[in-house]
Amino acid sequence: MPRYIIIKLLAVVTVLGLIPLYSNAQPVIRPRDIPNQPGVELAYWTAADTVNGIQVDVGQAGEDRVWDLTAYQFEDVTFDTLLDPEAAPDRETFPTANRVLHSTANDLGLNLGTGYQYEIVADSGWYMLGVAGDAGILDRPLAYPTPMMVMPMPAEYGAEWDIGTQIRFGFPPPDTLREMLGELAAFVDSIYIQFELGGAASLDGWGIVRFSGGEVRALRQKISTRGSITVLAVGRILGRRFEQEIPGLGYEIQASLTYRWFAAGVGEIASITSTMGEEDPNFNVASQVRVRRIVPQMVFPQDPLVFGEVAVGNSRAASLYFGNQGEGIGIISRIEFSDDLASEIEVLTELPNVIEKDSTARIRFLWSPLQERTLEGQWALIYHNDPTVNSPLSIALEGNTPNFNGVKGEAGIINEFSLNSIYPNPFNSTTTITFSVGQVSKPVSLRIYDLSGREVYTAVAAPSGTAGEHRAVWNASGAPTGMYVVRLGGAGKTVGHKLVLTR
Repeated sequence: MPRYIIIKLLAVVTVLGLIPLYSNAQPVIRPRDIPNQPGVELAYWTAADTVNGIQVDVGQAGEDRVWDLTAYQFEDVTFDTLLDPEAAPDRETFPTANRVLHSTANDLGLNLGTGYQYEIVADSGWYMLGVAGDAGILDRPLAYPTPMMVMPMPAEYGAEWDIGTQIRFGFPPPDTLREMLGELAAFVDSIYIQFELGGAASLDGWGIVRFSGGEVRALRQKISTRGSITVLAVGRILGRRFEQEIPGLGYEIQASLTYRWFAAGVGEIASITSTMGEEDPNFNVASQVRVRRIVPQMVFPQDPLVFGEVAVGNSRAASLYFGNQGEGIGIISRIEFSDDLASEIEVLTELPNVIEKDSTARIRFLWSPLQERTLEGQWALIYHNDPTVNSPLSIALEGNTPNFNGVKGEAGIINEFSLNSIYPNPFNSTTTITFSVGQVSKPVSLRIYDLSGREVYTAVAAPSGTAGEHRAVWNASGAPTGMYVVRLGGAGKTVGHKLVLTR
C-alpha cells in the first residue's frame, strides 16, 4: 500500500482566509477557529516522489520560529471542498460528524479516487471519525473503531498525544488471488485487508509561516507513525468460519515523519512527509509535499516600456508598474531580453520582487545603447507566478538612438528592412510573413521564437545586397498553440512582431 495513503489517514485540511500577523504571542487554536463553511473550495500545490524524493527544509522545532514555504509551488493542484454534514454521503455511518471534507487528492484516506473525510470538532479535541471513497473496491465508508485525534482543544504549543487506529475492510476475491489460494479458493468468500496504524503526535513549534498566501502565526505539528498491513482470506469450511493470512501480501509499514502547519481561522497550511524509515527529525528529502495554493491576480502594464531617444554611450531609465489584486503574494521572479540587448538593458530593481495583496510594485530599467539602433520589435520577457496568465509575459520595448540612420515608415523608424505584413495573424497552421529589404551589407535572417526564448524557425530571408519585397511561409503544424515573436534581423538591426497560433 503506498506510503501517502498512510499519511492521508492523518490528513485534515482547509483554510478560509488569511489572518494578518500583528503579534508575536503564541497561537492557540480553539474549536471556533477551525474553518467549516460548506461550499468553500480550497486548492493545494501537491507533489509526490517516492523514488527520488523532494528536497525540503522543514525548519526547527521550538518557539517563535520562521518557516518559509514560499518555494513549494508545483505543477499538480488538488482541491478540497467543505460539505454540509447533514447532506454529506454516508451520513448514517457518521451521524456525529460536524465537519466533512471532499477531496480530489487521489490519496485521501484509503481511497483510490476522490473521497470524503468525516470529522468531529468538540471542546475536547478535533477528531477524525473515518473516510469513504467514491469508486473502486474502496467505495464504502470506513469508520475508525475509535476516533483518531487530530489535535486536542484548545491546541497549544507543547501538547503531546498518541494516535492510532485499525481498519478492516473486505471485498470479493479477484481471480488473481483465487489462483494464489489454490484449493483453498473454493472455500473463500471474501478478502479482507487489515490496516493498523500507531504512533505519536505533538505540537512541537510555533511561529510565522510564509507561503503564497502571505504570513500567518501557526503551530507546527510533528507526527511519527508506523504500522502494518495484513491480507486475509475469509470463508467457511464444514460450517466453521476461518481467516487465513495470505503470505507475501502483507508487510510492516516502516516509520515515517510528517510535519503539518495549522493556524487559527486558517486550518491546515501545509504538510511535508518524509521517506519511509526516516529517523532524522530535520530530514531534507520528502516523499510528499502539499501546500495551500493561494494565488495572486496580477495587473500587468498594457503600455510598452518606453526609453525614448538615448545617445550611444549614454543611459536612460524607464519604469513599469505591476499590481496585485489577488489573495496571494505576487512575484516577478526574473526578466529577460534578447541576446543582443542583454548587455545593454539592466534591471535596476532587485529580483525576485514581491508584490503584496492590493499593492503595486515599480520595476526600473536602464538602457545604455552600445550601437545605433531602434528597439522597435524587441521584447522584455516577464516571468511571474500568476497561474492565470502565461509566463513569461512579453512587453514591448520602445526607444532609439538619435543618430540611427533608419527610414520612416507607418510604424515609425524602420531599419534598411521592414516587416510589411503577417497574414493570417492569428493563424491555425500556416502564416505568410512579407517584408522589404533595402541595400543591407549583410544577409537578413528571419527567426521565430516562443515566449521562453527558444528558436522554433529560422530562414535566411535575403542574401547580402538583395533589395525588394520578400516573403516567408511558416508551417507551424507541429508547434503548440500560443504566442510567438518573429524577428527580422541583419547588419546589427532588428525588427519584430507578435504571432498568435491557435487551433
